[in-house]
Order: sequence, then structure tokens, then C-alpha cells
Amino acid sequence: MASTTAAATVPVPPRQASDFVGLFPLDLWRRIFTYLDATSLLAVAEASPKLKRLAFCSKILKRLTFDPETDERIVKKFVLATREQLVDGDRVQDVPLAPHVLRLRLNNCLAFPSASILDIARYCHNLQELSCVNCVVEPIALFDLLALKLTGVKKLEWSLYEDSHYKTWLDKRTVTHLRTFPRLQGPKLNTMYVELAVTDETVYFLDNFVAQCRRLRHLHVHAVRKEDPDVPGSEACRRELTKRKRHLETFKYSHEELLTPMNLGTRMMERDMRRRTYSAEDAVWGNVDCRFKPEEATNLFTFADVIERKVILRGIKQAVVVVEGDARSTCLFEHAAGQADLWKDISRLSLALMPPRGFEVPTSPTAHRGYMNPMMQFFDACVSRLVELNMTAFHFTEEADCCLVVASTLPNLRSLALAPCGVNHAHSLESLACGCRFLEHLDVGSDGALSCEACHRPLLFTARRIWMLHETTRLRRLSIGETATVADLTFLQLCRVVELRLNVDCEDAAKLRDCTCTLGELLRSNPLLTSLTLVAGRETLGARFAENLSAVRSLQHLCVLTATRTAEREAEDFFMILEDRLPQLRSLHAHYLDVRGTVQVRTWLRQWRPDYTPPTIAKWRSSEGVFLHDRPCLGRLCSVSTFIGLVRPRNRY
Repeated sequence: MASTTAAATVPVPPRQASDFVGLFPLDLWRRIFTYLDATSLLAVAEASPKLKRLAFCSKILKRLTFDPETDERIVKKFVLATREQLVDGDRVQDVPLAPHVLRLRLNNCLAFPSASILDIARYCHNLQELSCVNCVVEPIALFDLLALKLTGVKKLEWSLYEDSHYKTWLDKRTVTHLRTFPRLQGPKLNTMYVELAVTDETVYFLDNFVAQCRRLRHLHVHAVRKEDPDVPGSEACRRELTKRKRHLETFKYSHEELLTPMNLGTRMMERDMRRRTYSAEDAVWGNVDCRFKPEEATNLFTFADVIERKVILRGIKQAVVVVEGDARSTCLFEHAAGQADLWKDISRLSLALMPPRGFEVPTSPTAHRGYMNPMMQFFDACVSRLVELNMTAFHFTEEADCCLVVASTLPNLRSLALAPCGVNHAHSLESLACGCRFLEHLDVGSDGALSCEACHRPLLFTARRIWMLHETTRLRRLSIGETATVADLTFLQLCRVVELRLNVDCEDAAKLRDCTCTLGELLRSNPLLTSLTLVAGRETLGARFAENLSAVRSLQHLCVLTATRTAEREAEDFFMILEDRLPQLRSLHAHYLDVRGTVQVRTWLRQWRPDYTPPTIAKWRSSEGVFLHDRPCLGRLCSVSTFIGLVRPRNRY
């Protein structure tokens, strides 16, 4: 008996990492390693020498990713890391890993200094693709590196911010450096994607940067603006970048207006006060996909021109089609139903209902009940294979059921964006649940267009209706923008999405207080929720709000956009409490006003290592991460625009 007791008290030795090697076939291990970032691969190599050879094989190293938690210690480890390789046929030698990297991705590494990012790329001598979107990289240093050192890079994805974020100002002297560069020695890029913070300086700099890329054939500019949408900065940007680029084969232009504390209040007022006239530019504003060779084509059409065969949609996969809201609109849908061959290539469609040409009206035209049958005929006959549909600029009267039209004709739909009026019929969600079994993303909001009368009614979302959607569809993303309001947030109790963007503002102050006090309790019932963006224009950051949100234990990414004034100490408490109480939280981002009314942008990134103390980048201190003050935004989190059915930027989905 004593021996049995003694045996039971003997501690069981921990399993070594090598014990797990035999659990899976080697091919499965290779597949697992393709999903790991550089930090994880280095950890695997240290833990298991048997797996090191697989983790550092050429196939895995071809595409390498550094995530936002990367620090300089990890970079140094990677640069010094080696693997065994046969040299001269029979001699084994340790060779560095970096030269094996062909595609390098460093997206959202905002806490990482520009010099370190460029150093990583510099060691990758055979690099072909570089992606550093949402990273602060000195533009001139990047240009010189691509032109003089990494001449094999053919694809570049990057961000160009206001010059206040750089050590080198984007002034005339900087541009002179680009212009005086030897004509044939510029970067050898073939494809470029750039996220552009639109200012006079950034547009001028990018225009000259692109001009030196003589081999550039494919350009995509995603413009992010902070000013009022009436300012024609986007159109000027587009003209400036294309007027001298005759060598381009394709040009894409996408756009979003960054929701800041200053324009959030304006957009909330415009939800109730229609001050601008409604014109065609509201639908197609900032969305262009042009093909110049072998023949010129674009993604923007009027419905009538397509039906009359004035334009050809052959080869067009994403299109914006403008329907003029006049007496013959319903007849056009019926007529189009007989021309299915014209639409066979389109898989992503944005439909906009506009006033007739030459007319400006104070509100958007609306589709009445008479539109339903003709639209059903058109959708069923011509575009039943759609996977994305955007109708945020196509408004409906209260008696017209847009979701019934969609659900009965588009069985393959995966992403749907509607104005509030389009999803607010008594049976809208039930219709989607029955007809769109593959639906993954539902976006509600009148983005880029004025709302109609029906859009002002609160959304009739209930827990039962949301649960019906989850039972029959694949819904994992739900967006309710700042132009929509919800009658009752208790629907969140049965909402099981992974990503949620939600406007929690309402007109009743008492109801708003109740809403924000119970929000955490409503969301905590969803164990799948990892990403949350809250448009809370009237909520104040502070300990109470943080304690409320800390109930959502599954959160990994959180963003709060508010237009209220918050004291520095209260904002710091908000961040500290969430960092402490949400162990899975990886990033926290907030826009708010300080006590003087100045816009503040704060970001916290988890960068905790047991034996590593992160540098202090901001005056707030963090035990398990790093604070960033007045740095660029986390684009994916604080973006409230929809790109369903439109030209899609990177780093948004």
C-alpha cells in the first residue's frame, strides 16, 4: 500500500516538444507551418530540433509574415538564424534564412521603427514581393532600397501617411531627390498598392514616386481622407496620379472617409438633417477600376447603356451600375432579364438608384413595391451567381422588401450591403435566412449616399431573427454603421458573429445610458466574438465603460470611436483596465476628444514577452504591451466603410 502511495506521488515528467513530432505526418506539419508567423516558426525551431528542418525549409520560408507583436529581439533572432544546407554537392553548411524569403509581409506593425522594417527587407536579397501596409516606413528610404538594393522586388504594398509621421518631410527637396534619380535606375516594380492619406504633399510625392517606376503596369491607390466628403480631394488625387501614367495597364482607385471625432458628429446630424442634394457622384465616388490594355474598359456603367449595348461587360467581374430612377426603370429591369449573356462574368455588383441625368433632388429616389417583380426577374436571369451585392445607394419604400428580392434569386451570395431601409421590412432577416445559405457578411448603412425617409426608422433586429440567420447561414461578420440605429440591442444576446461593427448611439438619452451599461453583458454571451468596433459618439471613455466591456472575455481586437471630451486620466484608466482584464486582447484603439477639444488617437498593442521589456513609445506605461500616441490608425479596426461589391482595399477584411 505504501509503495502504491509513493508511486502516486512521483511527479510525471513533462512531455518534450519532440514527443509531438510523430503525432502528425510530415506533410501535415508543413501545412501547419504555412500558417505560422516568423515568431512562431522561431519558437518551434527552438523547441524541437526535429521540426526545425521542416519549419525552415525553402517552401515555408518563401512567404514570411511578421505580426504586430513583433519586436526588435525577434528581428535580430531571425537575421541571425541559420539552417543546414548542402553546399557544393556533399558539404553541409549553416546558411542564413533571410535570403530564402521571396515574399515578406509586415502588415500593421505600427510599433516597429522604420529602420528595423527596412533592415529585415535588406537581408532578404532575393525578395520579390514586399508588403508593409499600415507600417510607418520612411518613403525616401524605401525608394532608395528598392532602386539600389532590392532590384528584384516586383510587387509593393505600402502606406503613405502625412509627413508629420516621418523624420523626412515630404517637401520639394524630397521630391527633387526622386526627380534627379537616374532615369533607368528607379524601382523595377510591376505592381503597386498604396494606402494614401490624402494631402497636397502626399499626392505630389506619390505622383513623383510612381513616375520613377518605369516598369509599373498595375497601380491601386486607396485614398483615406479625414475632411468633409464635399471636398473634391479624391477626384483631384485620381487625376493627378493618372494624367501622365500612359504605361499603366490597370488602375484601381478605392476610397474611404476616416471616421474621426470631428466628422462623426457631422455624419450623425446628416442622418437626421438632409442638407446636401443627391447626385450620381454619391454612388460611384471613389470607386474606379480601369483597364487600359489590351482595350480600354472600366467598372462604371449606367443600366440603360448596358441594355442598349452601348457598353460591353465582357470580362468585368466587379461593376458599379447606376439605375436612373424615372418612369421607365421597372421596364429596364424586365428588358435586362432577357439579356443574361451580357452579365455572365460579373460576380461582384454594386447597384445605385439615382435621379435622372440633369436633376438634383434633396433626397434619394426610392424603389417602390412595383420594382420587386422586375428586379426578381433580372437577378434570377442575369446575376444569380453573384457572391457580393452592394445596394447601400439603392433605397426602398417601407412596403418594398429588398431582402425578399435578394433571398429568392441569389442563392450563392456571401456578402450583402444594404441601406437601413433595405433590411428593415418585418420579414427581412427571415427571408435572408431562408434564401442565402452561404451568407457570411451583412453590412447595414447608407455609406456614401444620403438616407431616405425609411432609413430613419430604427432597425427591427431581434434575438429570434438573428438566431434564425445563424441557424441557416454562415454569418460571421455584422456591420451596423453610424447612419443606422437599432430599436433594441437585446438581439446581441443570440448574435454569434466573429466580427462586429456596431453603432450604439440612439436619440433617447436614458435609453443610451441603459444600452452602454448593459452592452458588455449582452456581448459576453457570444464566445466567438474576437473583433469589435463601437461607434459610440456620445459615450465617454473611462473606468465605467471599460468595466462594462471587460465582460467580453473573448475579445482580441477592440476599437471605440467617440466624439465626447475625455480627461487624460480617464482615458488612461480605460486602456489600463481593459489590458488587465482581457487576457486575449491583442490590440485596443480609440478616437476621442481631450478636454480642450483636440482629437486624440490612442493605440495599445500587446507585445509581452517573459524576458523582454518593451521600449516606452508613449507616456502611458503598460505591463504587457506598448502604447502609441498620435500614430497612424489601425485601418482594419477603425474603418466603418463597406467595400462589398466595390474595389476592395487590402487590410480591411
